[in-house]
Amino acid sequence: MFKDKLAEIADANRSLLCVGLDPYEVPPDMVVDFNRAIIEETSDLVCAYKPNLSIYDGMGIEGIRALQGTLKHIPGRIPVIGDHKRADIENCGQALASLSFNEFSFDAVTVNPYMGGDVFEPFLQERWRDRYIFVLCLTSNRTSEDFQTLPCTGRDGIERPLYLEVARVASSNWDKYHNLGYVVGATFPWGLESVRRQHPTSILLIPGVGAQGGSLREAVARALDDQRRGFILSVSRSIIYAGGHPSEVSARTLKSFASAARTAAASYCEEINEALATSLVVS
Repeated sequence: MFKDKLAEIADANRSLLCVGLDPYEVPPDMVVDFNRAIIEETSDLVCAYKPNLSIYDGMGIEGIRALQGTLKHIPGRIPVIGDHKRADIENCGQALASLSFNEFSFDAVTVNPYMGGDVFEPFLQERWRDRYIFVLCLTSNRTSEDFQTLPCTGRDGIERPLYLEVARVASSNWDKYHNLGYVVGATFPWGLESVRRQHPTSILLIPGVGAQGGSLREAVARALDDQRRGFILSVSRSIIYAGGHPSEVSARTLKSFASAARTAAASYCEEINEALATSLVVS
């Protein structure tokens, strides 16, 4: 089970930090070596890794091969979240779920709920009940409020913001194996608090700290559950490119990039733990 795997590594590494393996602008023939160097330097500091498939898709067939090569270097004890933010109907959705869970063996994925509940069905089959699905809820990008916070009246007759209606419907109608969580950006801490209140036991995947400017301490304070965890805080660019611009990645600079990534990851991990120690649980 994803939750068990996550809990074990979070305890072992004393970490709720996820490192995003998003090697944009790195030459395709350097991607596997770059990712491997980052993984080797941070695997004792994380609770998960999260490759964003758009980065690899943008490289064409070389990117898919690079992703496959990267996954071989992630220790089996560490969960991998496939961040593709996609969904589709019937056979198309089944192909996407098969790619995620069979081809790449992701422990969890991010899924876009916009098309409705039927697009979740391919991911919610009995054979994959041990995997975890993170529903896009309130994303960290600056214009997500264009739609995601609009007031709407749910089928229960109660008015709430769209992102909360998405989370409510997902929990009520799609969570048959209790393996749904929610993506909520650190850039909207009030959204984190609202989703946590509505879903006290779900895991929240939190992007938006670092390059996007979300407050780590406020995110932790709004997201933690009554077990003083219940979230994964994901950081990508601020860790993997702590050593410089991606255009500077080469065989000669791999060691310095990896060393800087380790320093940055350790700092984030420490800050998360400090925030946990001083935060009150949302009630």
